This record gives sequence, C-alpha cells and structure tokens, in this order.
Amino acid sequence: MATALTVKELLARNSEYAEGHQRIPTWEELGAAGAPPPQILIKALVFRTTGAETKSTLPGILALDTLVSLTDILVVKHTDCGGLVIRDANVKKQLLELAPGSEDKIKAMQFAEITGTLEDSAEEEVAFLKSSELLRPELKECIRGYVWNLETGDIKATAVAF
Repeated sequence: MATALTVKELLARNSEYAEGHQRIPTWEELGAAGAPPPQILIKALVFRTTGAETKSTLPGILALDTLVSLTDILVVKHTDCGGLVIRDANVKKQLLELAPGSEDKIKAMQFAEITGTLEDSAEEEVAFLKSSELLRPELKECIRGYVWNLETGDIKATAVAF
C-alpha cells in the first residue's frame, strides 16, 4: 500500500524532476507561423474530480475544446472511489455547522455521492455530457464511460461506451 506524500516530499520530487524538465511551447508560440497546431501537441487532458463528476468540469471541457478541438471524452470511474463512501447528507450537515448562514448555498450543492454501481454512475455522467447543447455533436459521439479496477488494473467499458 502506498503511503501519503507530504508537501515537503512532493516539492523535493519536483526539484528532481525540474532538473531534466524540457519546457513546452506557450500558446503564443503555438500561434506563431510554422508552429504545429495545439491538437498535435496535446495527447490527453485529464480532469480529476471527486467521484468523476462531470458537471463541474463542463466549463473547462468547453474552454479547452475551443483551443484544441477535443476528439474524445472518457469518463473513468475507479474502484475504491471516495464517491462510494461520501454521503451528501453528512457533508451538508458538517458544512451547515461550519456556516449556518449559508444554508441555501449548501442545500443546492451536490458532493459526488455514488449510491449505485460505478458502471451506472459512469453512464449517468456520460448521459449528462451528451445532453449538453454546448458540446459539438461530433464530440458527443465520442464520449464513453469506463470503470478502472485498481486491484487488477483492468479498464472495462460501460454499456454506453460504444
């Protein structure tokens, strides 16, 4: 089992990494004549969220799509996900104790609680993205859901993946 990194250890690892770092071109440089388009340079973009919840990532997906014309969106849930143990009511209760004057805001929030299967949850997130009128139709066709088993390393497509 992996141990948690401290901030000090993380910064030390970064110092080692930085010694061999090769900088990537800036957006301004990419716009220069003869520079390859951003689509060629970017292999993957990763949005990590609690429970692989997509509602909070939609603005970022839309913004980046305008820059690099995304080709695929993969919603990947994983076993041992925190969303399987987070309970909306528990989080709201603690927040209400912390900030009782923010009851309306807190009640309107959702905290990535997964109550069904990971497969069902991935399919719900895929359906949410596909229902957005803001995503390009050709991108919607390439939104797929997966479940990653952390114990075995296997990634399995959900029913709506293809």
